[in-house]
Amino acid sequence: MVEALLVFGSKSDSNVYDFLVKELKNSGISFDLKVCSAHRTPEELKEILVETDAKVIAAGAGLSAALPGVIASHSLKPVIGIPIDGNYQGLDALLSIHQMPPGIPVLGVGVNNATQAANAVKASLRKYKEVAIVENESKEAQEKSFKAEQLLSGFKTPYKKVPKEELREGCIAINFFNLKTEEPTSGDSLIINIPLCENNAENALELLSKTKEGFFVGIGRAENAALFAIQVFGGKQEQLKEYRLKQKQKVLEDNESESKRIKELV
Repeated sequence: MVEALLVFGSKSDSNVYDFLVKELKNSGISFDLKVCSAHRTPEELKEILVETDAKVIAAGAGLSAALPGVIASHSLKPVIGIPIDGNYQGLDALLSIHQMPPGIPVLGVGVNNATQAANAVKASLRKYKEVAIVENESKEAQEKSFKAEQLLSGFKTPYKKVPKEELREGCIAINFFNLKTEEPTSGDSLIINIPLCENNAENALELLSKTKEGFFVGIGRAENAALFAIQVFGGKQEQLKEYRLKQKQKVLEDNESESKRIKELV
């Protein structure tokens, strides 16, 4: 049994995964490494995910960087995404990995940031007592925090709200920060940063610069931060399956109703 599964989309990513492998070896973490493409070898990717007994998965890709998200859609294990610098200084890959839809969490790091990816793997393998939601006075943070609290309560995952200065080891932290005016929080522990900002393209470059340190989910995605924490805690597989099934059913119902509506318009 290995602790971590590493999946990268191309041999050309070796400048990143060689360093990641070295970091994990030095930390005594067992792993498997696979080169597999979400687009070009989708069936082989599914086989890898079915066969692995790893506790956490780290995946890296460039360009459209669908690999971590596709893995997360097929797995209930914690998935860490590493954007690889291809075009646009890796901005395209970073956005593909960080901006996951609600309900399918991927914990993102900065472009080519193998050190942070290794830290995320190590942090995701630790045992935790509870989730700490860092208090934030902004109205948006409080609204998003409520979504995280609902999920944590529904999955019976212990949590509390604390001031940032009272963060302690032994808990997973969920931290909101204003992308324009604040810095994310980083460290050896598992601190999941949630950016908050206005909906405009310029903020993408701000995100690129702020993700050089720390771990992230997409803008405002408190539910994905909570779900990642739940996955790290473990032991909630059946509940997670039920949650995913409800998500699937919602899409299928939307498809049915929209198909009917469009036929009526024609």
